[in-house]
Order: sequence, then C-alpha cells, then structure tokens
Amino acid sequence: MRIIPILTCLFFLPTIPVPAATNSNVLHLSGSAWQATVNPETGALLSYIQQTGDDFWSIPFRTGSNAGPAFENITLRPSENSPLLFSGRRGTVRYELRYRENGDHLRIECRITNEAATSHAPRRERLILGIDSEMHRFPAWDEKFFPTLIRCEKDFAWGYFMSPRGKILAFGVEEPIASYGLNYIFEGNKAWLWEHQIYTASLDLLHALPLPARHPQHLAKLAPGESRRWTIHLGAVDELKQVKPAIAAWISAPLPEARKYTLPAGEQASVKVYGAQPVTKASLHSPDGRQELLECPNGENIVTPPLRKKGLYRLEATAGDKRSEVSLYVREPWSWYLMRARDFVAENPPFFSASCETFYGYYPAFLAARHFPDTERDKPLEERFSRGLPQMIHPNGQPRAQANPRRIQNFSALSGMLVDLWETSRDDRWLRTASRLGDYIASDSVQWPDGSYRSEATHYTAVIYPAKSMFELADAELSAGWTKQARRHHLSAIRAAEDLRLRLDNIETEGDMTFEDGMISCSALQIQTIIFSKY
Repeated sequence: MRIIPILTCLFFLPTIPVPAATNSNVLHLSGSAWQATVNPETGALLSYIQQTGDDFWSIPFRTGSNAGPAFENITLRPSENSPLLFSGRRGTVRYELRYRENGDHLRIECRITNEAATSHAPRRERLILGIDSEMHRFPAWDEKFFPTLIRCEKDFAWGYFMSPRGKILAFGVEEPIASYGLNYIFEGNKAWLWEHQIYTASLDLLHALPLPARHPQHLAKLAPGESRRWTIHLGAVDELKQVKPAIAAWISAPLPEARKYTLPAGEQASVKVYGAQPVTKASLHSPDGRQELLECPNGENIVTPPLRKKGLYRLEATAGDKRSEVSLYVREPWSWYLMRARDFVAENPPFFSASCETFYGYYPAFLAARHFPDTERDKPLEERFSRGLPQMIHPNGQPRAQANPRRIQNFSALSGMLVDLWETSRDDRWLRTASRLGDYIASDSVQWPDGSYRSEATHYTAVIYPAKSMFELADAELSAGWTKQARRHHLSAIRAAEDLRLRLDNIETEGDMTFEDGMISCSALQIQTIIFSKY
C-alpha cells in the first residue's frame, strides 16, 4: 500500500523534488511529494502538482465564480500579518480561510463567526472546493476529477474525486458539515436545460432544515457571537480500496466497509470499520424500529445476527468521539422483483413513441412471461405489443418516420424485446421481425466502416447498448437454426464492440457531450457481452 499526501496526511514520506512554479505573483506551498500555488489576492488554489514515483500529475482547479476553496459569494482578502490567511465579511458575519503548511501536508481551516447580537440562519453557507470537474471533450476529460462520492456523517464528512485515468483525490472533514452540493453548469436556472456538466462540488458548512436524517441537524444557524471551524484534508490515494483507510487515518474517524450491502433474508452482514481508534459501540437499527447493541471484540470487525426482516437496516459504529453509519438492505428473492415489474406493466401498459424509454416495460414483462408464466397477464401484453408494433416499423423492418430513426437505440431495444418475446413464445414471426431490425442496424446507413453504429455521423454505439442487442439477436437466430442471419448480426456486433475497445473513452453520447457514467457503462457492458455470446 502506498498513500501519497496532497494537502493533509498523517504519513511521513521522504522529500521528493517537484517542479517549481515560475510565476512570482503567487503563494507557494509544498510538501515532500506535492506543490501548490495560491492566488494571493483571493485565497483560491491555482494549481496543484503531485508526484507518484516518476510520474507528475496535476489536479486542475477552476477559475472564475467556481474557483476554490472559497466561500460562496464572499470576497476574501489576504491578511496583512499572514499571507496564508484570507478573510472577508458579509454584514455582521466574518469568514476566514487559512492554509497551514506542515512539512508533508497542508491543512485548510475554515471559520465562520457571527458577530451580531441575533442568530445567523442562512439558507446555506457553502464552501466551493473548486476542483475542476467539467468533462466536455476527449482527451481533456481524462485529466479532470469527478465528484464520485460525497457523504455526510453525524460528526464528520468524507468522499473522493476520481479521474477517468484512475487518479483518486480523497477528502475528509474533521468536523460535521450540514450537507453538500454539486455546482452544475446551469445552477440556479429555473428553465429546463441540459444538466450533464458539473463544474465542481461544494460543502455546505451550514444549511437550513430539513436535511436527510443521517446529516447533522444542528448546523442550521450560528447563535449570537458563535464561531465554528472546519478542517479539510485532501489526499491522493493509489487504489480505490485504500480510500476509506486513508481518510479514517487523516480525520480520526470510523469508516465502515460492508462485505455486501444488499442481502437475502436470513444472512448475516459482515462490516469492517477502518479507523485510528477501535470501535467502542455498535448498534443495529431494524426496519421495525428495534435497536440492538452488537459485539465487536476486536474493535474493527462487526458481524450482525441473521437479518430476517425485509427492509432497511442501519448499523451505527462509534470510535472515539465520532459516529458513522452504514445502510444494509434485506431484499426479496430476485424473482419477486421481476414478477412485481410485470404486474406494474400489466396495470400501466407501456406505449410506443419516438423514445424507447416509454416502452422499456416490455423488457421485464416478456422476461417474466418466460420464467414465471401468467397467461392472464402475459397474453394481453403480447397482444398490445403486437398492435403497437406497426407504429414503429414497416413490415420490412425499416423505421417509420414518426418513430425517430435518428435514435437508433429505439430499434435496437425493440429488437431485444422481440428476442425476449420469441424466447417466451417460440413464435417465429417475432424473431423474423427482430432479424429485419438487425439488418437495418447492420446496414451501411447505421454501421460505418470502422464498426461503429452512428446517427447522423454521431457515434451512437454507447447509447443504450445496440451491440448487446445484436449479440442477443445472433444467439437467438443461432438457436433457431438461422445460421446465415446469426453470422451476419454477430459479426456486426463484434465490429461494434471492437471499435469500442479501440476507442476506450474516446466516444460520444446523446445530448450534451460529456464523459458520463451511462456512456462508459454501456460501452463496458457491450465489450463484456462478447464473453457470454453463444455464437
């Protein structure tokens, strides 16, 4: 294990030289493996360079209104007596931000003081972190850090940012914060606009109630003369599995890691708690409201009794003066969810439109019909599907204009549903229709010479996994003995998946262009589907 400090760390590392900044009009901060520069006028970080082995990498920070660390809508100015102390005020409320260089780490201390004779109860007091999370295009997005996880506990907060290259920036706050926020591209705009882009993330040091029950409930205001302080730690962590151990050490807080968070009824939960101090108390809150104290003889491993009641359990662990919580859910058998989905679809039938999202319900309906037949529900859904199908496609499998041919995922998804229906009914008319749709998706108008599926020149292979649907179609055709069609559609899917493999994250998505989780998960799923294909 190797954990590298960025701003605050409790580990000692030998001094490693890092490139020196050349601009003299900045404040320099450095440690054994990092160097940062601060805007001397505003106190926001301008740059940060980290060294891991022989590799130098930079954590980008924003400029402008989302620069940080900075208090939202507060102008900070440097102190005459300390260049690393910045302060400002709004009315009778005073704000301070201080950097403390400490050899191999740097602490950022924030303070808000109410100097009035009345309480200060704002909607929120937000500290903008300023880490640049805007992922607009390849390859620039590979160097940005996305706010992957932010979590408030009763006595502290923690989380991490991660880049597409796997670089991890973890953070912890020693004291409790009320909430957090993501700074979207159109934050505050009441009109509906594209909301894919996140500029950065923020910590709401104070926030008006109501808040989620797990969040601290006492940070809605400052009493007259009251002052509160928060200490933030940021650090680079080599591996995802080291995020919790690292943060637990930095802020001396317990961080639980469950072996599984969703369990079948009757199974015991096993939870390991990372922390600088042993767990002194562990309590389990059951769905019915009961509370049970649990033993943790070694101070870090907690095993619950068998969890038999369905629903949400909360396990709270205390170490020192800090508490943390982990949620455990006892589920129904997997079959229960598929059958309940079919019940919902039967009561609320899907409808065909120019967006496949409106008729997704046929997926679980036909899968449930295959594994748990119910003629009373299955037959009316199949008949409704059959009546609506001509709204989407011509008899030859070509899309109709009103079905929006630009959204090729409408037709790959439809093909997948037809395959599921064929596997349920073994009625070849459904597989023939799916096969015609497969011909359309594999045609030169959709699949380009590089193997990608495209819509008006936009790379669309990672929009709701058309290659996965083609693999499923080819498998069904092979089972039916339609070897010629199976080979054609399988090769089409292979070409599309190979194009994804070569491109990695240099792909596109529908709508506002960004590096987004759906694009990446759809790409990974389709590449993986090759392994499970029967062809």
